[in-house]
Formats: sequence, C-alpha cells, structure tokens
Amino acid sequence: MSEGGGKEETTDTVDCEVDDEIEDLVAQVDMEDILDIQMKIMDELSTMIQKEFARHKLLYEAGTFLKEEWDKKVKEMEDEVEMARKLLLRTLKWNYQQMDWKVHKFRGNIREVLSLYVDVNNQMKIEEKQAAKQDDFIQLVEDTQKELDDLKQNIRVTQELFGPVNPGVVVSRTNLSTEKLANHIEEPYRPCETEVATAVQRVNQEMDQMVRELPLAKHLPGLVAPIKELGEKVSEMMLKEFPAKTTQDFLNTLPPKQRD
Repeated sequence: MSEGGGKEETTDTVDCEVDDEIEDLVAQVDMEDILDIQMKIMDELSTMIQKEFARHKLLYEAGTFLKEEWDKKVKEMEDEVEMARKLLLRTLKWNYQQMDWKVHKFRGNIREVLSLYVDVNNQMKIEEKQAAKQDDFIQLVEDTQKELDDLKQNIRVTQELFGPVNPGVVVSRTNLSTEKLANHIEEPYRPCETEVATAVQRVNQEMDQMVRELPLAKHLPGLVAPIKELGEKVSEMMLKEFPAKTTQDFLNTLPPKQRD
C-alpha cells in the first residue's frame, strides 16, 4: 500500500510542474505577439482564399467556355442533321418522281410496241392476201410477154412469106348486096402495130397502178421495171419494122364512098 501511494504522489507532482511551466510561458508571451501571430494567420488565410477564388473563377470561366462550345457544336450538329434529313427527303422524292416517270414511260412504250405489233400483224395478213394477187398478176405479165413474143415472131414469119398485107374490107355478118358490102365496115381498121403498142401501154399502166397500191411490196418495182423496159423495146421494134401509116394510107383502106 505504501508503494502505490508513493507513485500517485509522484504523478501529481509532475503535472503540477508542467502547468507551472505553461503558465510561465504564457506569462512571458506579450499580447502584441499574439496579435501579430493572428494577423499572419489571417493573411495566410486571405491569400489562400484569394488563390482558391482565382482558381475557382478560372474553373468557372473554363466550364462556361466549354459549355458554350458544347452548345455550339450541338447546334451545328443539329443543323447538319436537319440539312442532311431535308436533302435525303428531297433526294428520295426526286428518285420517286423519276422512277414514277420512267415506269409511266415504260408502260407507254409497251403499249406502243403492242400497237405496232398488232399493226404489223394486220399488215402481214393483208400482204399475204395481196401476195396471191401479185403472183397472179406476175403470171399474167409473163403470159402477156410470151404472147407478145409469139406475136412478134408470127409477124416476122408472115412478112417473110407474104410481104406487107393491105387490109381489106371486113366481112359483114349480115347478107348485104355488092354495093352495100363495098361501103360497109363492121369496125375501123387498126394496124397490128397499133394493137401491140396499145397492149404494151395498158400493161405498163396496170403495173404502175399495182406498184402505187402496194407500197409495202419493196420487191415489186424491181420485177416490174424489166417487164416495162422489155415491152417498150418491143414497141420500138414494131415501129421500126412497121412504120406508122399516114392518114392518107388509112383513108386508102376505106371503101371509095367512105373516103370523103
């Protein structure tokens, strides 16, 4: 017990000594020194606050600038997106109009092609019907040419055998007296060369008419031209071999009472 009591007394003694030292220090510090310390602390706090304020001000200005730039970029992006949207809409509308116009034109072309096909088909049917007529006509022309050649040959043979033949009075189909028979002619005299020239001219006119009526028959003029040329040559040869007679020659073939 005596040992424990001794320790407590020692501790109390030390505390008392410390308190005494602090009191001695406080007593030694002057009031002016305390004010100086407080002023220094205030200056340091003020400087620190000013620095922090300046730093926060810079941060605020930087944040404001960044916000303005962000808003500006967002506005530019919105404008660009709106322009792109409008351009896309105009492009789609123009493409739709072009496609609609092309579809309409394609339909019109299809209708025109079908109409032309129907017209060509109908024209081919008409040409098929005309083909038979053309074949018949060509056969007729060939037969006529053959007859002309035969006639020419017969005329030459006759001329060689009998010489020029003077036409006489055409025999009447009725019983007439000698006087009436001398003055009666059933039909006017027409020389054979006139008959040939007339036939050639008529055939040429019919061929020209056929060419005009069948404009789609492109091969027809090539067939007709040689035939016409050959017919004209026959006429020229007939006129060379049988010269045209004058009016007086024709009157000499008539009976005496009809010459006046």
